[in-house]
Amino acid sequence: SVPSLYEFGAICKDKSIKQIELLAQVTQLNNRPATIGIIRDITERKQQEEKLKESENRFFEVLDNVWDVVFLVQDGVFKYVSKGVYKTLGYETEDILNRPFIEFVDETDRNTVAERYKKRIEGESVPSLYEFGAICKDKSIKQIELLAQVTQLNNRPATIGIIRDITERKQ
Repeated sequence: SVPSLYEFGAICKDKSIKQIELLAQVTQLNNRPATIGIIRDITERKQQEEKLKESENRFFEVLDNVWDVVFLVQDGVFKYVSKGVYKTLGYETEDILNRPFIEFVDETDRNTVAERYKKRIEGESVPSLYEFGAICKDKSIKQIELLAQVTQLNNRPATIGIIRDITERKQ
């Protein structure tokens, strides 16, 4: 028999509501079916999870209102891109997510950017701040300044960074 896990609100004697987790399993007792269960108060855990979710939402709201583009790349693929990517390159975040970052790098800079990414992920020393051409949605090229560093995502290396449009400054 397979254990079943349930979560629900329970009304206490004092009329307060507690979040409960119930782990139940059917078994045999005196040759008759019976249910054995464990009940646990998970109210505090649920409150902490909700606070964490609210905090994460506030954090991403701040990132999404930054003019620069904040990003997270793992395995060469965008895992997060802030909404600033629309102002900077003309893409919606959905256009970028789960796509290889190298697709958005100008061909003249691709080898350098790809090599620096690979070395950074492998722990080698590479500049954390540099410039390259980025391909906009309208196929124009903008000069971008990148600030990047290695981080961990799900216990695997990833790159977190910020890109800024420096096209006007370079002209």
